[in-house]
Amino acid sequence: MTAKRNGKIELLRFIFCICVLLYHINKDLWGGEKLFCDNLSFFSHGRTGVEFFFLVTGYLTAKSAAKLVSADKKSPIGQSTFDFMVKKIKSVLIPHFILCGLICILLIANGKLDFTLFLDKLPSLFFLQTTGLSTKYFLAVEWYLASMFFALVIIYPLLLWNFDVTSKIIAPVGSSIMIGYMISKYGNLPSSFETDPILTPDNLRALAVVLLGVFCYVISEKIKETEFTKIQRYALIAVENICWIASLLYIVSDLNGKYEGIVVYVFALAVSLTFSRNFECKLYNNSFVYYLGRISLTVYLSQNVARNFVQFYFDTSNVMYVVLVTALTILLGVIVDFVCQRINKRKTAK
Repeated sequence: MTAKRNGKIELLRFIFCICVLLYHINKDLWGGEKLFCDNLSFFSHGRTGVEFFFLVTGYLTAKSAAKLVSADKKSPIGQSTFDFMVKKIKSVLIPHFILCGLICILLIANGKLDFTLFLDKLPSLFFLQTTGLSTKYFLAVEWYLASMFFALVIIYPLLLWNFDVTSKIIAPVGSSIMIGYMISKYGNLPSSFETDPILTPDNLRALAVVLLGVFCYVISEKIKETEFTKIQRYALIAVENICWIASLLYIVSDLNGKYEGIVVYVFALAVSLTFSRNFECKLYNNSFVYYLGRISLTVYLSQNVARNFVQFYFDTSNVMYVVLVTALTILLGVIVDFVCQRINKRKTAK
């Protein structure tokens, strides 16, 4: 069976989605400071899982633009970018509206949402929560989507304008400058809706890491073109796996947030190496792994609803809170994905 997608990346999508969820649970229960022992935490750096998503998005965006450029299609850059963004946004609209509706019902039922607060949250319904228009939101985790769209609408036309310059010069240099700036100013890769001075840190973070993902595409293609000896190939596989293990160890460590900058580059190397080779192994190349990758988005978006539901209706111990929220988030993600698939099938049939 030939893989249509990179199975290892699909599996990692789900793994890092759960890391982000457990990071938020840590914030709910212990303010993000839960330690088991020296240097071992309860996913205190799980938020860096978002960097994986940004890098993969950058890689796939560069791949899409490269196909369009190589096909030498004469569509105007503006129209091609518009079509690309419409496709991206449409892919998340159904789970977005389902879960925004569920959170509204949940908040209204518990007296947590009035008309004024609804108006404050309204911009987030249109992915505008990271523009500075409002700091309120229906689903807090959707800042990732809002910032990703912001980054893509800047990067994609640049790739179509001059793929070579953008991917090989602007991407590595621009991302390095922005990542260095954020680490030096904030001490980590920030998450904030406050403008600085005209960009929110969230948008700057997305722009920097998605750009780095574009450069990952360049590195990956170069590796594919290079002929390696058997020993060299095994060495690259070893480096790739060491990078993934190191990233996961950082996520459960209690190291200073300033090391997020280094971890992003470790992520980038791992993404480049993973995309540079095909996986024939059934451990990755199977329908179950592809399914986990597919539901990672709906699971990620479901966590605000699950966390609020458990907080409103259950008085539990910390351990039970972790179990309930994790189980409910995954269950809700599976249900929302099922609904999305049914709706998409009906659309296709019509």
